[in-house]
Amino acid sequence: MIELSQLAPGQPALDELAGFVAELNRDEAQQIGYLDSEPAQVAASLVEHGAVPHERWVVASEGEQLVGAFGFDFDLELGRAWLYGPFVRHGAWAATADSLWAAVLPLLPGGLREHELFFNVKNVDGLAFAERHGFPLHGDALILRFGRDALVRLPEPEAQELQPSQHAAFEALHARTFPNTYYSGPQMLGFIDEHHKVFVLAEGDALLGYAYVVVRPAFGEATVEFIGVDERMRGCGFGARLLAASLRWMFSFPSVHESFLTTGAENRAAIGLYRKAGFQQLHTMRAFRKTL
Repeated sequence: MIELSQLAPGQPALDELAGFVAELNRDEAQQIGYLDSEPAQVAASLVEHGAVPHERWVVASEGEQLVGAFGFDFDLELGRAWLYGPFVRHGAWAATADSLWAAVLPLLPGGLREHELFFNVKNVDGLAFAERHGFPLHGDALILRFGRDALVRLPEPEAQELQPSQHAAFEALHARTFPNTYYSGPQMLGFIDEHHKVFVLAEGDALLGYAYVVVRPAFGEATVEFIGVDERMRGCGFGARLLAASLRWMFSFPSVHESFLTTGAENRAAIGLYRKAGFQQLHTMRAFRKTL
């Protein structure tokens, strides 16, 4: 008999959940795009930026065996919840997933306007879950990977780190380039430290483009979160220059051996830029977003 409960507080329960999620995420047929496929990285992601995992996850157990999990993250200002699941390892996949979702719904805060799911296109159970619960298709995305061996193809970096005098221009450009996205300009400014950087290209007081990037040396990886170029300057090579500066900074950390990014499958110009730099496609993902 399957029993549902909220994730118990404490490291043992978090480690068990992280191991369960990571194992399933290594299989494209069960992959959820928001989380990693290594247990330590999953655990770190679940507590990043002050999240409280045991208040945001429901788990399903059969005897002492973990057979399902469903969690979420949210941004009240944006009005969106990102749904981490359903992760299920049980013969009654659909029934377990639906029970988990019913248990998660009361935990979601009020004031949200959207719920989002993000599955690998090979996760047919996940795709069926989205359809069954009325989640409209939002769009496809590609996850791309860049390895250290591709650094030799990059030009020397020219971009500089963002300066305090450029903060307002950065916030305005990010809001125009990526409206209603998962990190706002002020949020990213609050994250900046030795592992979170914004690189920019500027001409006088005008900000031509920026890149927000993150390194995780303890896990040997990095991510390009955003590259934005002023709409009047696109096609002039600024994106390539920002990307080169970002990647060279990322791989200045000896332990970092790969970098990842996610881009819309319809964004052919960006995909061409990334492929030319040396990125290779890993996964095709599908997002579903329901307006409440």
